[in-house]
Amino acid sequence: MFRSRFSLLFVCFAVLLATSLADEDDVDMAANTVTIRGNDTSVRIEGNTGTIRAVHHEKDDDDEDDDDDEGEMEDFSDDNEGVLTFQIDSLQEIDSAGNPVGLTGPSKKKHGVSSLVSQIEKYTFTQLDNSSTYQGIPVKNVNLSVHLTGPNASVDLQVMLFLRDGNVTFGNETFSVKSGTFKFNIKVSDWKFCGGNSDVCTKNNQNETGQYLDLALSIRSQAEEPEEIEESENESAEICVNDDPDEKDDCPKIFNMGGNSTMVLNKGVVTGNNDYVAFPTGYPKFETIRGLVKKFTFRIPRFNDTVLIDPSVNVGSYIPAVTNPTNKPGGGGHNAGQSLHFVSYLLLLSMFASLCCFY
Repeated sequence: MFRSRFSLLFVCFAVLLATSLADEDDVDMAANTVTIRGNDTSVRIEGNTGTIRAVHHEKDDDDEDDDDDEGEMEDFSDDNEGVLTFQIDSLQEIDSAGNPVGLTGPSKKKHGVSSLVSQIEKYTFTQLDNSSTYQGIPVKNVNLSVHLTGPNASVDLQVMLFLRDGNVTFGNETFSVKSGTFKFNIKVSDWKFCGGNSDVCTKNNQNETGQYLDLALSIRSQAEEPEEIEESENESAEICVNDDPDEKDDCPKIFNMGGNSTMVLNKGVVTGNNDYVAFPTGYPKFETIRGLVKKFTFRIPRFNDTVLIDPSVNVGSYIPAVTNPTNKPGGGGHNAGQSLHFVSYLLLLSMFASLCCFY
């Protein structure tokens, strides 16, 4: 009797261990990568390149005999057309006319980084936090930081994977996130602009003034040319949260990335003083370089100390959101793995109770 009960207890423990490992995050120090996993989305951050890769995985119900292993579910390779990639490509300070500044003159600082490839050996990770919250919503998060030796500034990628549905606010924009949505806040710190009290820059014996910082984010997506989603589609996707239909400025820009994926781009930035500052008209802007490199350009107005850009991505889940019956943020349903965890815990508790009664 005892042996049979112990065997059943061992089976329950094995089930619990297997389900725990199935959605476990992965920190690979040798490869300098961190992989975080949610309901149906996995995100890999590569410290050697500063690249973020995201994939949507969903088991095929018609193929019950096919045991999807983790490698098949998380194909981050370039051969997988469904993988989304994001990488900061360049930063360049420009004047009010859109011309680069700080390229010549007495300044000892460079006011642009043409490629972050030269900085890749300096990317550093923070410790993975898989039990954090963002505006009250459970998330997993990890930060990737790099110091730019030329401008003597810093860039932080604050990567978060949401574990529940809810609403988040950035500046005066409010939008919905789902379990599986991930965002990567881009924080630029200590950038000294040309002109004023920051840095002296000259060209042809004329002082230059930096008015904007252009940050280019190169992407890879199924859509050859991501298209901005019209407001009618936006409403059907339930991404924009707007109590006043006459206030259109409160909705971020939403781009169809192909493969049922969307990218949510706010229309402004938040400064270190917590001020919301809008991008110039037309930004963020999508463009292709020689038909090969796809990128979004963020034209950031001049700022002091720090500035924050806030992209969000829904991977493979561009469908109308299921409204939470209580209409409370963070009320999304549990995924199958979480439900199985709960059942396993109940089984363990019942077995321990049975053993206690046996003795």
